[in-house]
Amino acid sequence: MMIQCGRAGEVWTSYYETNRYDFTVSETELAKAPVWNETDDDPPLSARKALRLARAALSEFVSDSKAWKFDSLSLREGRDGHWVYLVSFELIPAGGGRVPTISIPVLMTGVAVKPRISPWPR
Repeated sequence: MMIQCGRAGEVWTSYYETNRYDFTVSETELAKAPVWNETDDDPPLSARKALRLARAALSEFVSDSKAWKFDSLSLREGRDGHWVYLVSFELIPAGGGRVPTISIPVLMTGVAVKPRISPWPR
């Protein structure tokens, strides 16, 4: 997975089969999300809800989504108290080999970011 940061926001990139998946979170989208205040124990969106949203999003762009296993969930701090969940799934190949991973950002608004899908020549 590759992460690019810039004034326009952040882009998380994953690769699977012949596709490249770019998940972009703009500064504007992040600013619209609820803030996770330092005085609050829990973020505005629960981890379990973020996982469900990411799993549903995965099924929209990967045909074999049920074969993908949950790998990890982390919180990424943005600016001014805005946070993003990053939910990762992996596909364990039956015959062994390289394990592809797709990481889906989920905003505190309850939106799983949809990827821009483009061809990825191997």
